[in-house]
Parts: sequence; C-alpha cells; structure tokens
Amino acid sequence: MWTRRYWILAAAVVLAACGSTPGQEAKPAGNRVVAARYIGVLPCADCRGVRADLLLYTEPGGAPAGYELIQTYLGTRDGDRSFTSSGPWSSGRGVPQDQQALVIQLDAGQPGRGRSFRQIGPRVLRALDANLGDLPAHMPRSLLRVPDNLPTSAIVLTQGDAAQPVDVPSGQQVVLMLASQPSAGYGWAVIDGPPPQLAPTGEPVHVPDANGTGYDLFRYQPAQPGTYTLRLAYRAQSGAPAPLAELTFRVNVR
Repeated sequence: MWTRRYWILAAAVVLAACGSTPGQEAKPAGNRVVAARYIGVLPCADCRGVRADLLLYTEPGGAPAGYELIQTYLGTRDGDRSFTSSGPWSSGRGVPQDQQALVIQLDAGQPGRGRSFRQIGPRVLRALDANLGDLPAHMPRSLLRVPDNLPTSAIVLTQGDAAQPVDVPSGQQVVLMLASQPSAGYGWAVIDGPPPQLAPTGEPVHVPDANGTGYDLFRYQPAQPGTYTLRLAYRAQSGAPAPLAELTFRVNVR
C-alpha cells in the first residue's frame, strides 16, 4: 500500500528515462525545470471526457517542484470549459494490485483535490481511483508521455480527441500521438494527405514504448486560420487495403 515515504530519487530516474532525447535542453520555469508532460482524456460524469495536460516540474537536483494541470471538460452544456490548477506532486511505491508500482500523486493529503496515477511502462500514467485501484478498463484512463523535444506550447492530441473540434491558437504546432504496435506489423497513416493549410513538420516517426508498442507521432504547423480535417487509418504496414481503425481530427485554428 501507499506509504508516506516519498521516493524522490526513483521518480527522478523514471522521469529522466521516459522519452529523453540526446541533445535536448530542459525547459526552465523560474528555478525549476519541466521533468515530464503527459496528455490524455480522462473520465467525466456529465460530459464527453476531461482532456488533461499535465506538467510535472522538478528542482535542478531532481526533487519534485510542483505541477500544472489544464483540464478541459469536453461537451458540457456551456461548451468546452478549461480550468488550470497547480500544487505539489510526490511519488511513492505500492498499490493494492502491485506493491512495487511507482505512483505519482497530485495534492496528496488534500481532500477533494488529490489525484493518483500509476506508471505503466516508461510512457504511460494510468489514473487511479480514491483507493489507488485501477479504473475500469472501458473508461479513458491513460495519459501519454509527450516527447521532451516538443515545445510545451504544442497542442498535442491523442485518440480521445478524435471526432470533436479542437481549438488551436494561430502559430502553435499541432501534434498527433496515436498508440501503435509496429512489432505486430501495424501503424498509422494519413488518408489522402493533410490539408495544404496544415504543413507537416518533418516525417512521421514512431516513439517506442515497451514490448513492441509505442505511438506514432505526426506534427503540423497551421499556415492560416480556419477549420481543417485530418483523417488517419490504422492498417497493416504490408499494404493490406482494409484498415483496422480510422480516426478523424477536426482542428479549428483561430
């Protein structure tokens, strides 16, 4: 079970190992740096989901130095609504289903504010319930680690953002992160190419995780305001015509 002893060194090692890129520079925020950024959609009782954009900060020596979390409630009666919160984060070991699991806690010990996540492989945080148990598998519950060489201003979209409009400020990079398993011969590809107003920034790349999994990364730079559609298919890399899945992203560049 969770103990009050914080495993700061273990957390620092895991965060440093998750997706570091040779030659990258840490992003300063006062006297602290961004140790990790996670993106994903989490469950919502009365909306389509909560889009979470989580930044974990550390001191230069690796000790936790607070978090910032932007939560966007999707499809409420008043439209999408975003709220930003901040506070302390800490790490520990042990949940009922895995005594050695690394657990990240936000606002530990603060009633009504505390949230917990379990590290799943090097690139995924899985949201936990109030008793540190896993949420049901049918719920959206995972946050993906954003590669450290992407700017924190980039708008990063995952599968949970498909089929609903996403607002993007003009001039900001748009990044798609889609789970894939190339070891099984499958990957994501853009259908019919992107609109000309969404200029690709480099070639698509695969970011590996564990056991042959990971995610495919697509980067775009909007050229002008407007509403644009991106369609992608998950299909066999051997060229089989029928895809296993398709996703549509609608981007509103303001």
